[in-house]
Amino acid sequence: MKKITLISGLIVTLTSQIASAEKDPKADLFASLDLDKNGALTSQEASANKALATVFKKLDKDQDGVISKAEFELFTSNPVAH
Repeated sequence: MKKITLISGLIVTLTSQIASAEKDPKADLFASLDLDKNGALTSQEASANKALATVFKKLDKDQDGVISKAEFELFTSNPVAH
């Protein structure tokens, strides 16, 4: 139940940020979270968003310690499946 609540919170956060973006909402959201602009989200960058930090390891499909843009887009295209 706690996991569902956290994922729901992340979805709400992501949705509100996407709704405020104009061009490519997913790319804009990813860019806003990618503080060092290296094209990947580290656990430190994710820690700014409690919900994202909670599911970080699950989103890091290849377990390389970062969430790539492709992994992030996969999640944002179907968050319920994760």
